[in-house]
Amino acid sequence: MQKFWTSVVTFAQTVTQQVGERLLTEFGTTQAMTKADGSLVTPSDQWADQFLRQAIGTVFPEHGVLSEESDHIFPPQAWCWIIDPIDGTTNFAQGMPIWSISLGLLYQGIPVFGLVHVPPLQQTFHGFWSAPEQNNGAYCNQRPIHTRRDPPGANQFLAFAPAA
Repeated sequence: MQKFWTSVVTFAQTVTQQVGERLLTEFGTTQAMTKADGSLVTPSDQWADQFLRQAIGTVFPEHGVLSEESDHIFPPQAWCWIIDPIDGTTNFAQGMPIWSISLGLLYQGIPVFGLVHVPPLQQTFHGFWSAPEQNNGAYCNQRPIHTRRDPPGANQFLAFAPAA
């Protein structure tokens, strides 16, 4: 099982890095369109979605895929990747550097792995749940991270971008 988890992490890091490199060249220069459900999509979202779906199908052909940019029908496979090709499309289209490529992996509907790659910040976060051989926990750029034990204070900052 260790080999499987290593392949999952390596794949997710590699494919999101590849997608991120291309998206950085399109960042802030593409026009967003409104989908039928009212959310935004760009040609970059559509390209990234197709690239990720094809990569998953090649490396993990027995896994299902559910993406924000495709039909929202949960696949029947035990293993299922969840994709948001550009998490933060509004920011991406407006040139705000807080957007990411998000991948999750479910086993029988239960989240077991997730990875968020933030190309403008050159940071990649990933974590495991229910994979004891992987030292369950969260990582930033391959280093373990933990929640802070102290309460929020004046030296901490969090910001949100308004929706377009």
